[in-house]
Amino acid sequence: MPPVQAVLFDFSNTIFQMLDLETWLRRVGAACGRLAVLDEPGAEEAAYRELTAPDAWVPYPDTEPVLRALCERGLRVGIVSDFAWDLRTHLAHHGLDALIDTCVISYEQGHEKPDPQLFLKACADLGADPRATLMVGDNPIRDGGAAACGLRTYILPSEHRTGERGLTDVLRLVA
Repeated sequence: MPPVQAVLFDFSNTIFQMLDLETWLRRVGAACGRLAVLDEPGAEEAAYRELTAPDAWVPYPDTEPVLRALCERGLRVGIVSDFAWDLRTHLAHHGLDALIDTCVISYEQGHEKPDPQLFLKACADLGADPRATLMVGDNPIRDGGAAACGLRTYILPSEHRTGERGLTDVLRLVA
């Protein structure tokens, strides 16, 4: 087995999480001027705007230190995610965009995980051999699809967490 050259991450529930539900619903209500009545006309559009707002998704506390440590070790870092909009806005808002070398997002590619094309494109973008690439995610079916094309995979527990996500284990896996 070659040493790990690159690490791919899923985005949602792996390195970022959505704002808590109460805050998000209050933002939607405020955005459409109807805090108490969210099912009136315009609420859907306001909900989508708030869901895609740069600050609607926040990194787990251990995201930045782990991404930075991977970069300092000379590893290439990418994201492979099933997202319906450009998640780069969230990375940039939190100052993490410089720590990510590529983003392969399903809406841009016309495929969803576990389609091997997404993982292989990310490896190609990073110039990394799939056998020397680690995929980190939270869904054994979607993210585990990386194993079908030769990537090593690490699946985080899928339960909702507060605080750190457990990403420091990735540093041990690439040592």
